[in-house]
Amino acid sequence: SLPGIGHACGHNLIATSSVVGASAAARVMAAQKLPGKIVLYGTPAEENGGGKVKLLEAGAYKDYKVDLSLISHPNIQPSSARMGTTAISTFKVEYFGVAAHAAANPWLGINALDAMVQGYTNFSMLRQQTVPGEIIQGYITHGGDATNIIHKYAAGEFTVRADSAPRLETLRAQVIRCFQAGALATGARVAITDLAAYKNHISNGPMADAFTRYYNGLGKDHVIATDADKDAANGKTQASTDQGDVSHAIPSISPMYAIEAGPGGQGPHNPGFAKSAGTKASYARALRVGKGLAGVAIDVLRDERFLAEIKRSWEQDMKNSRSTTDSNAYLAPQPTARDSQPRCRKLPRMSPNGPAGNGSSAATAAAASHTVPREPSPAEASPQHRSKAPHYNSFPSYHAIRHEAPNGHAGTTTQHSTGKLPAAPARVLGPDLLRGLLMMFMAMDHLGIALRPWEHGLGRHAEQDGVPVTSWNRPAGYLVRSLTHLCAPGFTLLLGMGVVYLGRARRRRQGWAAARLLRYYALRMAVLALVMVAHSLVLTGGQLWFLNIVLFALAVDYFLAGLVWLAVDETEGWLAGRLATVLDEAAASCTQDSDSDAEQPLLQAGRPQRSRAEEKAASISWHLHNVLLVIFSVVAIFWNIWLSQNHGQCAVTKSDIFDSAAVTVSRAPGWDDRKMDKYWWLRLWFWETSGPGVLSVFPPLAWLSFAIVGVLYGRIVVRSGARTSTRSLLYHVGAGLVFTVVFVLTRLLHFGNLSEHCLQTPENMARPDTNQYLVSPAAFFYTIKYPPDVAFWALTLAANFFLLAGLQQIPVAFAKRWLSVVLDFGTTSLFFYVVHMPVVFLTGGIMCALFGHDTDQEGPSTGLISNKVIDSVFGFFGVWALCLLIMWPLCRWYGQFKFGKPSDSLWRIF
Repeated sequence: SLPGIGHACGHNLIATSSVVGASAAARVMAAQKLPGKIVLYGTPAEENGGGKVKLLEAGAYKDYKVDLSLISHPNIQPSSARMGTTAISTFKVEYFGVAAHAAANPWLGINALDAMVQGYTNFSMLRQQTVPGEIIQGYITHGGDATNIIHKYAAGEFTVRADSAPRLETLRAQVIRCFQAGALATGARVAITDLAAYKNHISNGPMADAFTRYYNGLGKDHVIATDADKDAANGKTQASTDQGDVSHAIPSISPMYAIEAGPGGQGPHNPGFAKSAGTKASYARALRVGKGLAGVAIDVLRDERFLAEIKRSWEQDMKNSRSTTDSNAYLAPQPTARDSQPRCRKLPRMSPNGPAGNGSSAATAAAASHTVPREPSPAEASPQHRSKAPHYNSFPSYHAIRHEAPNGHAGTTTQHSTGKLPAAPARVLGPDLLRGLLMMFMAMDHLGIALRPWEHGLGRHAEQDGVPVTSWNRPAGYLVRSLTHLCAPGFTLLLGMGVVYLGRARRRRQGWAAARLLRYYALRMAVLALVMVAHSLVLTGGQLWFLNIVLFALAVDYFLAGLVWLAVDETEGWLAGRLATVLDEAAASCTQDSDSDAEQPLLQAGRPQRSRAEEKAASISWHLHNVLLVIFSVVAIFWNIWLSQNHGQCAVTKSDIFDSAAVTVSRAPGWDDRKMDKYWWLRLWFWETSGPGVLSVFPPLAWLSFAIVGVLYGRIVVRSGARTSTRSLLYHVGAGLVFTVVFVLTRLLHFGNLSEHCLQTPENMARPDTNQYLVSPAAFFYTIKYPPDVAFWALTLAANFFLLAGLQQIPVAFAKRWLSVVLDFGTTSLFFYVVHMPVVFLTGGIMCALFGHDTDQEGPSTGLISNKVIDSVFGFFGVWALCLLIMWPLCRWYGQFKFGKPSDSLWRIF
């Protein structure tokens, strides 16, 4: 908006003609009893907010089964029924350098302002070579902070316009390269963020002809040319509008009608035009336009053949629009690979961030940045899928992300190798499906507590350190409990992977500093902890304020995993730079007279040429950090064994079995039982604990290893980038097999178990000399969950990776159509967790009251659980399905709500 005058584009007249047109058409339709429907949309934020684009994405047109769209726009050009606008892309360019004193030690800095000036100069020089009708504009929004410094930050906003989307893609790619060159020349890092993008408006011919007849019949002044070519020439404008996106989704016209110009010929977005748009003559013209739009609508309602003609014409227009991909039709011949790679004199080793020893090296850049471009999916190509928040229908759009290798320049994240406009951020399908599946398993686990069809454990009690097992659960209960064992490990694994994806997105795409990202991780931890407290108070009726049944552990592990990833991200590039220097010096001493470097081009395929030493250094640093993560994850799971009171040995005598089996809170070694309640806040990090108002069964540090494995998994996925489904399948199956081998070894070699000598079932007692884990399948798969032992860690991670291997292979279209309930649960996981507990226990209580029966089981100690039970397997799964059916619309609604929020909104955490 402009100060004092607002938008000054005649939106008051647009609203007038639309309301008049819709009202008039609706009245005629009612009077003549015509079949059909008239929908009047309010669409604010046309220019910068993209109101109609958001309506498209939300399904507003699709849900009402709208066939066509009619709107208008005032101007000072001759009236036209065929207004044609330009496609537009607006984006923000940011350069990140290194601050230094300009007089004392400028050589320590990297000047972000120099990068911006260089990029802006390239951008300006490109103007002389653009095709007529193409426009590039922009300004510098941040040019520095003082006169005597090397500037660490510079930014600007830029706009690119072209007659069609294909031409815009080509022009935008050229502009992006201008700014990449500025970064390459100075060593700064560039981040490019899309702000808005609209398609060009394509007017529908049959509707334009019909409007012309009605409009010209309503007055003799400012008539529209009846010749289609002349009308299109009159309607051509360099403006852009979100109605362009609508015209690519359904047939559209947006007639442009002339009103009196402001003083000096002022058109839209000028003070004079704002005054002109408020005159009686302008409102009269808007009424005339509204009547013309109503006439077109009535023709469509009266004659289905006319609608069919409109759609045929629109389909041909869309086909023609897609076929106009003559990206190089107006460009000079491009240089060949030989032309673009001149032979050069031997120069000092250069990197994307400057000479070696001045700033970070290319190895640093390679280790720190891995661009993830990909082709937009067919779903994203639709105008209804162009928001920054990904969508499928009303929810996220899922795509098999193709991870490309680094483009050789740190921080450039929006450029596509095809030159196409970047699509909306995509989600990886497999993890969302896995998360949704685990949510369903978790509901199954908690429903077992509500209905009490069997014991809550693989045996007769929960799987705890040092608790003997005298008998197994019934087969259905054992199977359900085994499935639910995958939940907490899977959640924590995906949490660690999510830390990597979020951290890379914030640092590479948005330029966040490490401190800012760490604060964000801490904020998310605090929010999860507060949710846990509120959840505890509600579920227990105020008896417990700290009920940690997984959420607090996830909160702490999220922050710690983020801290680990930040440490790795910071040190990996630093180490790569140091190694590159050492390797380069070693190579130079061996080949002082070699001219091999002189034979190499400085640039190859538009990418900075990196030395072999830099590439090797980046690879060594990456692998070394992965090895450290492996070691950390192994130590973090083994400390559960080392900190066990009996080191995983069950030293309980047979006569004490039934007394000790009832223990639900393990004692930490070396703690005075009289002080347990007092120091619960120290014990909760590694051990189960309780105190006044406190019960914690998921020690955060006992589960940290799963999150570290997730960080390692995320790094490998991002770096290696399984380009094919076969390669992805092999990676995940391979990981699953590694953990399977570890699990089998824990059984055979008796290490990493917190259940040694604890299997005291009849079959075990009958074979005392046999490996206790090999007596039966139930014994073989028995592991300890509280806290997790190495066997549990290996078994559950193997199962999760095998599930990921299968889920990654599911086609996106199939998942969106047949597995939408799983996706809805997987994308609203925290919301599901918070809401499913009352749903499960209330539904379970009602079902038990209606269909349950009394039992000789000991009654529950809480009012949340009925005294009756439902122990039928079919009844259990029936109630489980009912609970999921109740949860589905709730999660679907919340998904629509949260994905409409900014990416840093707290609502997105749920």
